[in-house]
Amino acid sequence: MLICGNHYLHTHITMMLTTLSSPRGLMCVNVILRIAICFLHYVHKVPHIDLFSSDQVALGHAIEEIKQAHACQEHGTCFITSDAEHIQMNRFCLEAWGQDVVSHLTVHI
Repeated sequence: MLICGNHYLHTHITMMLTTLSSPRGLMCVNVILRIAICFLHYVHKVPHIDLFSSDQVALGHAIEEIKQAHACQEHGTCFITSDAEHIQMNRFCLEAWGQDVVSHLTVHI
């Protein structure tokens, strides 16, 4: 189940507090509070570029360059063939292509 903001937590904590006198209610409140702590701990962290390796940073830059070079108004990012066929690129395609670009840059430098 996806936890999305305070509404989910508020609803379930309120429901559990009404049955607080039962052992099941206490167990559920404990689980909900653990989920809330994990949610608050991980959701608000912004990744810093210092946390990534140089290979990961290079891959990210390569993917961004590919996206800019192959921007498509209709689909987002596409490889457009000589026949004007649009081949949409998802994150897996972009990562594979980016890794290939990075590996060729490191080999030739």
